[in-house]
Amino acid sequence: MTTETRSLYSQLPAIDRLLRDSSFLSLRDTYGHTRVVELLRQMLDEAREVIRDSQTLPAWCENWAQEVDARLTKEAQSALRPVINLTGTVLHTNLGRALQAEAAVEAVTKAMRSP
Repeated sequence: MTTETRSLYSQLPAIDRLLRDSSFLSLRDTYGHTRVVELLRQMLDEAREVIRDSQTLPAWCENWAQEVDARLTKEAQSALRPVINLTGTVLHTNLGRALQAEAAVEAVTKAMRSP
């Protein structure tokens, strides 16, 4: 391991130090201590892998709290999205435009004119 690589590993913060940072208080309140710590461990593993593979720090290493917030927010979003079901409307409109047999049109016209 080169000196540069060691230097990069030494720049990775300890989870305990991150959790003491005031920017993590609201994250812990919102998502819970356990989930925040779990994600931080995962991110540290990712950072170590990036250092090992490319000898650089990930871009998000400059602001851990912001990255944790972004990941947890994305994770908390529901995969379900509201939609408007217009299937019946579209089918009804299309049926209204369908060609009718001349005999059927005459029968309907006759029925509408009769009292």
